Amino acid sequence: MRSGPGTDYPVIGVLLSGQEVPVLGKSSAGGLWIQITYAGVEGCVAWIYAPLVTITRADELPIIEFPTLPSPSVTSTITPPQLGEAGGQIAFGSDRNSSWEIYVMNADGSEVRRLTDTPARENAPAWQP
Repeated sequence: MRSGPGTDYPVIGVLLSGQEVPVLGKSSAGGLWIQITYAGVEGCVAWIYAPLVTITRADELPIIEFPTLPSPSVTSTITPPQLGEAGGQIAFGSDRNSSWEIYVMNADGSEVRRLTDTPARENAPAWQP
């Protein structure tokens, strides 16, 4: 679930398979995003991508305008190791798969590998000796 209808909005929670929640409406952009009531977040409102859920009477849902996009958040930066430290690899955070995860790659940009895969926002890797 996200704070708004699209992948530019931060992830704020998850729905479990089979979990049912009240539906408030659908996005004005073709109804691809559904606004739901979700008690686990501030304001008790979240958005979920419509193709991922089953919706009863979806054609009867009211249209809800998009909320304002949040300002980009500032993320921590790291001092990359000197070439030769950490085997010449670079660790970094990326939301390339719609969720902030930690990746590592060779210093020349080859062999990119995702190290994490969780719903938590993981975007500040650090090297340890």
